[in-house]
Amino acid sequence: PIGTVGAVAVDMNGIIATATSTGGFNNKKSGRIGDTPLISAGTWADNETCGVRGTVNGEYFIRYGVAHDVSARMKYLGESVHKAATTVIENLKKVGGDGGAIALDKY
Repeated sequence: PIGTVGAVAVDMNGIIATATSTGGFNNKKSGRIGDTPLISAGTWADNETCGVRGTVNGEYFIRYGVAHDVSARMKYLGESVHKAATTVIENLKKVGGDGGAIALDKY
């Protein structure tokens, strides 16, 4: 009834998909939209780079486009999926956000 379940999958052809389901945030403000339904915030899949599913502090994931940022670091900086995801989450904490992510590349 509470919490978020996220998944990243890669098939044998290197096709990446992400999925998520959330129980929401207790005592949320009316009209609040979390990161779960927003592509680039809490979820991202790109066959060239990675699939990412993040969760916890949705407002920060939205503000900083966390899931897409992992992919962008891989694409433009040549970082590994591990390095990109770790750096993005560390940067999120520097601005007061909190959370985590699962991320896989096509390998």
